[in-house]
Amino acid sequence: MARNAFIDINGIQSLKVLFEKLSGGVESKRLMSEIATFLITSIKLRTAKGKDVNSDDFDSYSKKYAMFRASKGHPIDKVSLFFFGSMMSSMYYKATSDKATVYFLNTDDRTGTSNPNKAYWLNKKREFFALSDEDINKIENMVSDVIDNLLRL
Repeated sequence: MARNAFIDINGIQSLKVLFEKLSGGVESKRLMSEIATFLITSIKLRTAKGKDVNSDDFDSYSKKYAMFRASKGHPIDKVSLFFFGSMMSSMYYKATSDKATVYFLNTDDRTGTSNPNKAYWLNKKREFFALSDEDINKIENMVSDVIDNLLRL
């Protein structure tokens, strides 16, 4: 089952302590950055394929919106949540040594629509901004790999 989020990854305080002891604190922030970058990439790739967080196809566009998209030269056969590209390009992250946050920058698209608000409402209808079980497994593997590498030092 997918987990919806603002997407914060935290709660690894004990790992942070281990990382700081073994690497002087450098590895934990790098790991959080890698996790956040992975999540943004995963969300964008999945969304571009027209898939939600559970790998199900997005619901079709409404007839009215499909006609509008078609009139602007945009495809309507596959829902990708892409029109101007502004919302997806506003996805960003912040990483500290014990937390990664993925979010939408407080910017507007060409029509003046807030990208974070647009993402919020789109996510209600087509859940794309969340962690899938596969994402969680990959993150666990990323953490395990870093721990294994630090323990070999």
